[in-house]
Amino acid sequence: MSNVFRTCGRDDQQAIVASEFILKQYSGKRVFIVQDKTPYGVGLAAGVKKGLNAGGLTEVGYEGITVGEKDYTALISKIKEANVEYPYGQSRLVSLRN
Repeated sequence: MSNVFRTCGRDDQQAIVASEFILKQYSGKRVFIVQDKTPYGVGLAAGVKKGLNAGGLTEVGYEGITVGEKDYTALISKIKEANVEYPYGQSRLVSLRN
């Protein structure tokens, strides 16, 4: 392969778009941020948190998970207990669904 093209924006650009979307669609709602402790996940989540906070929205929770973990019960309980209206996490977190 002689050429490789990235088909999405830089991580910092993704964080700006995500935080603007959340602020527009979920302003005043209870947002919980989850990241997967990878460089991508930590950076993206930090950027989203920064954008939300700058826009006047403070998240009700921020947690990191270990990729490959088999039991996310504690995290799901935290999210439920916080009455979260919008959980945010990057695409690798689809395995959180029970």
